[in-house]
Amino acid sequence: MVALAMSARAADKVSFPSATDWGEPTKLTGLLNMPSGEGPFPAVVLLHQCNGMADPVVAQWAKRLVGWGYVVLRVDSFAPRGLKDVCAYETKGSYEGDVFESDTRVEDANSGKQFLASLPNVAKDKIGLIGWSHGGAAVLFTLVSEAPKGPFAAAVALYPGCGVLMAELNAPLLIMIGEKDSWSVAAVCQQLEQPTLGAHRFERIVYPGAHHGFDEEGADRKAHGHTVRYDSEAAKDAVNRVKAFLAKHLK
Repeated sequence: MVALAMSARAADKVSFPSATDWGEPTKLTGLLNMPSGEGPFPAVVLLHQCNGMADPVVAQWAKRLVGWGYVVLRVDSFAPRGLKDVCAYETKGSYEGDVFESDTRVEDANSGKQFLASLPNVAKDKIGLIGWSHGGAAVLFTLVSEAPKGPFAAAVALYPGCGVLMAELNAPLLIMIGEKDSWSVAAVCQQLEQPTLGAHRFERIVYPGAHHGFDEEGADRKAHGHTVRYDSEAAKDAVNRVKAFLAKHLK
């Protein structure tokens, strides 16, 4: 049972079944944060990068989102499947096992949404999705996939791997990426097109001079041959854009 009367700074460990229509459901886990008050609150599912729940930028954003009045669920796609990270994919060319076929993280996103919708102080029609890098790619796949219990109200993808054609989206989408990102290549995201316009369009922001992880406070390192570096101007703009975007669609 999830404790609902909790501090805005506390996080509860939660578990919930995967939203699968075949086989035995995976028991997923995550961290749940709630703002002060009784709600009902809008909510956001967060999808981590290839380094799993050790991802510092997701924790930074979770704190920020709770401060804005959102219930926040960080879904752990790795631990329930015996993994710590899959970052070597970029250099080795294959994920560890088949855990990260696109359908797997789409399933995780929808499972998180269903879990949040089951909570009494969450506004069931005001649930959004945000993902970073590997999790950002999962956001894109989620928005072009069938939504078993209804689509998300809005979604944000920060420096995603743009390996999917963004046509017939099932929710409004904001994409943000750095011009100098060599891990999630900005040029690929810039080539995305919508040959048939659906009910929703996406907005794409490319930050000049910014690298992968531009919103991770204090970051300045090499990871698997790629630069991960904080960019204060890009980060500030991204925070303001995400705040306005979520307020428009979730509040």
